[in-house]
Amino acid sequence: MSILRALRFSLLFLLGGCLPECNPKSACEPSESHCEGSVAVVCRSAGEPGDPFHGEFQFARTTCESPFRCVNTTNDAVCALAAEPCDPRSFDQRCLAGRPVVCQSTSNYEAVSHVQQFGPACAQGNVCVAGGCGLPADTTCDPATHAPTCEQGKPVICDRMGELDSDRFRLTYPEPPCADGNRCVVGDGYVGCGRGETTCDPNAAADRCDGTTLVRCRVVYARVGVPRIGLEYQIPCARGCSAGPGGARCVE
Repeated sequence: MSILRALRFSLLFLLGGCLPECNPKSACEPSESHCEGSVAVVCRSAGEPGDPFHGEFQFARTTCESPFRCVNTTNDAVCALAAEPCDPRSFDQRCLAGRPVVCQSTSNYEAVSHVQQFGPACAQGNVCVAGGCGLPADTTCDPATHAPTCEQGKPVICDRMGELDSDRFRLTYPEPPCADGNRCVVGDGYVGCGRGETTCDPNAAADRCDGTTLVRCRVVYARVGVPRIGLEYQIPCARGCSAGPGGARCVE
């Protein structure tokens, strides 16, 4: 057995699979895959979880529905949004059908490739703009000068759209409307959800009980250069709040 094959055998064992020689009824090896038009054909284990050495490797077929198409990567056949694999070092995220398009890794037992896939759907009232999730108005901003604010009970911040080195910044809702008795609070260079305007140090403040409510220090959304700060944030406890040597918590 070659070193590469031995490594594959060990990895497959850890991942709950087995090489075809473990079961002579196997029709393929894990590295085998190809496209048949819009159908991705990939060798997969048919074994039951927890019983890896009695499973057979068989070809699994997945039909790629529009806008997806079958793409042969260096290691697998997958349903992707573009015909060619992407390079995460140079990929610029974009929007398609209201969803961000990302360069996502895909792997089998031996290699990793990257293909264009849909990223998570935008939420909190955001839509896909400039390759990320921002306000429907598609408002550009400067993270160094933008003053965080509230809108419709939700914090509004200036955030990066797309990949980590993107220079596209838009106004966005980072979370749903403040709830559970908390409200959207605007301070000097920051915004966040809190029970009031009482600030706290997230590195030092401990959770505490206020009747049946758990109070903790929650980090706010701050403009660049604003020191790390928090707001007192409340969490109603259905069964009461308990404080002890290990800290405060909601009774389970």
